[in-house]
Amino acid sequence: MTIIHRRFQFRAHESSVEQLMQSSVNIVFPFQAKALVGDHERIQKLIVQEVRGEMEEIIDSMT
Repeated sequence: MTIIHRRFQFRAHESSVEQLMQSSVNIVFPFQAKALVGDHERIQKLIVQEVRGEMEEIIDSMT
């Protein structure tokens, strides 16, 4: 599982953030969704772009 977040910090309760950071969840920040790639049946990739920059990453869907 991957979480895309546009800030370097979370505003949730501190213990919840700590649990998330220690989990197996992949966190990508500071990025935001730019485009979905797929067909009419499923999303195959998500293209994310750096919030204050030009860098892009492609996140593959896992089925």
